Amino acid sequence: MPVATKHNRLRTFLGALRNQMAPTECPRQKLRGLIRPPHPLQHSLKSTQLLRTVLLTTALCTSALLPAQHTAPLRIAFWNVENLFDAIDDSTTADDEFTPRGTRRWTTRRFEKKCNDVAKVLIAIGGDRLSATDQLLHAAPPAIVGLAEVENGVVLRRLCRATPLRAYGYRYIHYDSPDPRGIDVALLYRPALFTPLHARAIAVVDDSARRIHTRDILYTRGTTAAGDTLQLFVVHLPSKLGGAEGQRRRNIAAHLLYQSMMQAADSFPRAPIVAMGDFNSTPDEAPLRKALHLADCSRRDYSTRFVSLMACAEEHTGSYKYHGAWQYIDQFIVSSWLRQDISPIGLGAAHVYRGEACLTDDPRYMGQKPFRTYSGWHYQGGISDHLPIYVDLYHY
Repeated sequence: MPVATKHNRLRTFLGALRNQMAPTECPRQKLRGLIRPPHPLQHSLKSTQLLRTVLLTTALCTSALLPAQHTAPLRIAFWNVENLFDAIDDSTTADDEFTPRGTRRWTTRRFEKKCNDVAKVLIAIGGDRLSATDQLLHAAPPAIVGLAEVENGVVLRRLCRATPLRAYGYRYIHYDSPDPRGIDVALLYRPALFTPLHARAIAVVDDSARRIHTRDILYTRGTTAAGDTLQLFVVHLPSKLGGAEGQRRRNIAAHLLYQSMMQAADSFPRAPIVAMGDFNSTPDEAPLRKALHLADCSRRDYSTRFVSLMACAEEHTGSYKYHGAWQYIDQFIVSSWLRQDISPIGLGAAHVYRGEACLTDDPRYMGQKPFRTYSGWHYQGGISDHLPIYVDLYHY
């Protein structure tokens, strides 16, 4: 073949290729493109778009070839949101300080800001510690969220229906408890991922059947989208205020939680149990370990029915900072067999979410600390004195 003919065919091929890669142009611009190559920026933009397409296609193809255990995990979160009150005075509870005329000058605007901030953090938790592929395919807010220190149904309706959480269709389960300040626990869930079958509030009573004025324990049983039955407890045990009396009340509530979990385990042996909450005790404190009969997770001792995931969590961190020391008073207590790889259901490690919105500088003890709504009586616009925790449930 003559050399001129080869050059003509090559020129024709290159021209056609340039026309396919160039952005949409008018005929005159196309004519110029045959004579003068498009601007380098056009090549850059085209290459970027092509790269994004390739990455997305690769991720989708990879997900189709991955084994079953790589399906999207069911993320469960818990957060003590510290005094999530509305701005309305409730005459039946001691909520006066969280009203416009109260000592904290709590207003509807501040309440709405806090709800929006809580919602944004919950959404961000959905993508925390996920791989690039999982972030692309599975990043979404947790399927289940346990909350502590919410005042009432008004607060929960606002959180689920008038914040960015509305896009995810969250619903909630809540019962008013006899706590003097009117703060309760609650459960948020996404109906597409979790379907409640039964829920009830468990009153905290002593040996004489006298009710203790603290937060009730919330129990929920339901099924996941994968068809697994899941049993959930949300708790906020009495605080350490009051010394020995506070410890006694906390022990009573912890023992009642243990009895309730044992009953649930006996009634539905194949349904895993996840108890989440603010226990106001760390996993290594003897009274809590004794009351809940906890196995030693650090030694992989699963001789008892339940284990605290926080006993094996990262050292030198935690969900709450007290006098400069991080602690795990927010915990997941789970069926110990979930950690033994003997079932089609398994749990990952528990994590603390340490997003920027949840932390602020700690000038007194150095490092950072949770960014709370008030510093003393001064409003600083933070969210909570606790950090959220979360864990992933896998169906293999």
